[in-house]
Amino acid sequence: NLYGLVKKAQTLSMIERLSMIYKLSKGLCFLNYWSVLHRDLKPHNIMIDQHLNPVIIDFGSCAPIFRCMNFSVPEERCISLSM
Repeated sequence: NLYGLVKKAQTLSMIERLSMIYKLSKGLCFLNYWSVLHRDLKPHNIMIDQHLNPVIIDFGSCAPIFRCMNFSVPEERCISLSM
């Protein structure tokens, strides 16, 4: 997993880090496209293959995202920035 890799190696080049972050964000975008919320994303739930590609695992607590077209935030929840 990602936690074990970082703990063991302690050093990844900036290119490797950025590549893993980019690939992980693509995976999260894929989940968002299919309206799935992981709800337990942490380093222990990200496995790394031999080519340093992250793989999101442990979908046991995932939930569907219900999209509402008329979503609005109640006015009392908004904080005024002009204080």
